[in-house]
Amino acid sequence: MKTTHEIELSIDDKVYNLTVKDLNKKEKLRLKQIADEVDAKRKNFTKKRQELLRLSNEIELNEQIKANSKTVDIELLKEIKSLYDKYYKLSSEVSALEEQSLSDDDAKDLISKEALNMRLGGKDKEIFIKDVFDLSIDADVVFKEIALKVKEAEEKK
Repeated sequence: MKTTHEIELSIDDKVYNLTVKDLNKKEKLRLKQIADEVDAKRKNFTKKRQELLRLSNEIELNEQIKANSKTVDIELLKEIKSLYDKYYKLSSEVSALEEQSLSDDDAKDLISKEALNMRLGGKDKEIFIKDVFDLSIDADVVFKEIALKVKEAEEKK
């Protein structure tokens, strides 16, 4: 069983000579770790945003109670102040996370680029990967084309 294959791929009129290899267990695990890290960051961002919304709603409710109250409730004022403090702290946290967060496409690109780096070799590897992402070619299309070329190479043998 052969685990590496020499193939040619082309984008438009440009031909790339590449070596394709199967991922080993360690590389597959690394890709899974990257995907899990991206997913965890995105889930944390979503969770913090939901918490921010909950705090905002709680502040609004307490402000309405305060506005409709005929007396000054010191405990309610302390509660409102505490909620505002939490809100502003969480708001800055969410802003920082938002700057670091990846869109669905960016997350997919990050994982795909890492997979291509692990799977490909050869003299044209770097320029091929750069061109794929510069031209915004869908990674699924690239992986299908690689699989097709590997299958053709195996059938020739």
